[in-house]
Amino acid sequence: MIYSVEKTELYALLKVPEPELRMSTVDYLELVLAEAAEKEGHRNLLLDLGEVRFADTAALRVIITAANRCRKAGGRVVLLNAHPPVQNVLRLGGVNIIKFAESVEEAEALFES
Repeated sequence: MIYSVEKTELYALLKVPEPELRMSTVDYLELVLAEAAEKEGHRNLLLDLGEVRFADTAALRVIITAANRCRKAGGRVVLLNAHPPVQNVLRLGGVNIIKFAESVEEAEALFES
């Protein structure tokens, strides 16, 4: 699948078109996130997970790795439109470095805080 990336001054918005983020599908997501942070220099990443209905621990690992990379650069990862089952996987995994937002405006406020 092709992931769309929109760049702003404050963050890179990555729309994830996958219905499921699992071990067999997260490799490309991991590559795109690494490129956005390392090659493109974006310290803030906004992941639109509106189409994602399921995420497993492989997805958790990829998102945590991206969040740690952003945090080291002084930024953060915000998940936009994450459905409750996806939020639950991340919260049960003890992840507190990732924030959730229901709108772009809410995400922008998190980036600016």
